[in-house]
Amino acid sequence: MTSHKKKGLYILDKLKVSVVAAATSVDLSSFRLSHSSFSFHLWHNSHLDNVSSSHLRFLTSTRALENLKTCDIFYCSGYKLVIYFALPFNWSIFVFSFPFDLIRSDVWGLSHVATKGGSQNYVSFIDDHTHYCWVYLMKHCFKFFKIYTTFWALIKTQHSVIIKCFMCNLNWEYTSNKFYELDVLDGTIHQTSYTYTSKQNGVTKRKHRHIVKTACSLLLSASIPNELCGEVVLTIVSLINIIPFYYILDFYFYKNFYGYAPDYSSFRAFDYTCFVLHPHIERYKLSSRSVIYVFIGYGCETL
Repeated sequence: MTSHKKKGLYILDKLKVSVVAAATSVDLSSFRLSHSSFSFHLWHNSHLDNVSSSHLRFLTSTRALENLKTCDIFYCSGYKLVIYFALPFNWSIFVFSFPFDLIRSDVWGLSHVATKGGSQNYVSFIDDHTHYCWVYLMKHCFKFFKIYTTFWALIKTQHSVIIKCFMCNLNWEYTSNKFYELDVLDGTIHQTSYTYTSKQNGVTKRKHRHIVKTACSLLLSASIPNELCGEVVLTIVSLINIIPFYYILDFYFYKNFYGYAPDYSSFRAFDYTCFVLHPHIERYKLSSRSVIYVFIGYGCETL
């Protein structure tokens, strides 16, 4: 693509994009160099291939570059275009007082290994007040609306409340018309993070990292096939919800959500041998009354 200069405008062929000179609408004053700093930036930009300011100052102090006045390279256009970085996010100080005032959600996947049920994704729902987490295995991303309606019905039936605010990203699973219409009917406020700004919904990202790392550790220590990763994830989430918070020993996600401490008597060791009794209609007099199995989880419907 070629360009030519015409009356202060640079017109690109076909695209016809014009860049107006500094004197009109674009302020390029920050890129101008004073006579005193010209030599410094000339060494920085051309002779030494964008060397850092500290290196130039060192060369000047050793008299390798005589009569060179040191300046800051912040006003170098190349520096601004290449070294530019995003500002950090501030910690939110807003605290929700009740469960389901804010539900955060995110979809994890696509996993390179499918579960026994054919799922390669899972979707998480996290209550911002209690940090209690629900996870549903998902075969295909277009199944999200069915999963959400299941979760939505669970909240209404078991807890007699509605979700006041729903926070997610801009993935296409969360942008369907049916999903928006369901939120509108309940009066749920739908919030999304900005594009390519997943840190605005960082709670879900940290939760996924915790779940996946713990699931990988459990898979490796138990020496079970990767096809059982779905059952491992569901088990991990059940355990995370009942384990005390790491720096507040009396804080349980489960206790904060239900109001009482969890009962550990129903939990069993993962991958241990168990014996399952056969129904009498499936056995005869000389057959065994039970079958040996391996415990891999507590059961959850896969959609």
